[in-house]
Amino acid sequence: VVVDYVKGYLDDAAAVVASGGEHDAGEDPVADLIRPMLEDAGGSDAGVAALCAQFSQMLSELEEQADAQKRPTLAKLAAPVNMAVQLAQINKATRASQLGTTDMAHVKGRQVASQVDVVKLRKAEARIAAKMEKRGSKSRYEASKLINENPLDDNDLLMKVNPILDYTSTRDKIKDVKLDSFDISFSGKRILTNSSVHLVYGRRYGLIGRNGIGKSTLLRNIAHRELAVPTYISILFVEQEMVGDDTQALHSVLKADLFREQLLRDEAAVNEELRRLDVPEPLDDRGEVMSKAEVDAKKAEMGDRLNSIMTKLQDIEADKAESKAGEILSGLGFNASDFSR
Repeated sequence: VVVDYVKGYLDDAAAVVASGGEHDAGEDPVADLIRPMLEDAGGSDAGVAALCAQFSQMLSELEEQADAQKRPTLAKLAAPVNMAVQLAQINKATRASQLGTTDMAHVKGRQVASQVDVVKLRKAEARIAAKMEKRGSKSRYEASKLINENPLDDNDLLMKVNPILDYTSTRDKIKDVKLDSFDISFSGKRILTNSSVHLVYGRRYGLIGRNGIGKSTLLRNIAHRELAVPTYISILFVEQEMVGDDTQALHSVLKADLFREQLLRDEAAVNEELRRLDVPEPLDDRGEVMSKAEVDAKKAEMGDRLNSIMTKLQDIEADKAESKAGEILSGLGFNASDFSR
């Protein structure tokens, strides 16, 4: 499997060079792809290093071929060029384009005014160029950011993937996932064509296939919402490995519920604001003493907000969260004595 994968990568690189294209300079396939695969296959350090050196040499030769194809070469003109005539034609075309139309020479020599809107044509060309650039870019979804960036402090990444975390507002929506007729490419090679996925709510699924067939790529595309999963369905992509810390097992399960954690933080912030308003002569944001009317209005605002938060906490049964987390840990084989470890 490793040999087939590496051979396919080198063949793709050679095809890119042969077509006059450029290989991705920001990617190091030897360090990012080939070396980890060889190490996972059980290769010795010395053997892996020797093979990687050979692959690096092969890629260097391909890059040299690409550079050689880019070098300008001299060509003999088929006939003399009248620069004065060409300059006059260029100036005429420039003036016509500024007026919004272009003159095209008819086969019999007469001039025909084009009906092409130059402004619209340029916009269309820009859209096509952007689409081609997007199509050529590779998907690099770094799922480890979901863990390493501590989403409880900064939910920006998760909110991009899951714009709706308030699952109390999505209870009556259809939770099945049905994706039809999609393609997925990786490293310039199409790995899935005209594919479909149908996931029924409440069932558990396993993804099975040989190494290198594209299982992880499919999951990353789903996790990054490059496939059209409904936005009201939250997606969590779990890394195979993560760095251990002092977080207790029970709290690790609890903090995965980002909506509950956000509500608890909001509740604490509102209570802190109410305590600040209860002191004699509280200050506003500008550092000035608030009047009694301002204090009463602010307390009323905070009270309404606190009631809304408490209603949502009741809707999600936040008071039962620890018992539910304990059930999850028990199902994973944890003893009750391990919950606080």
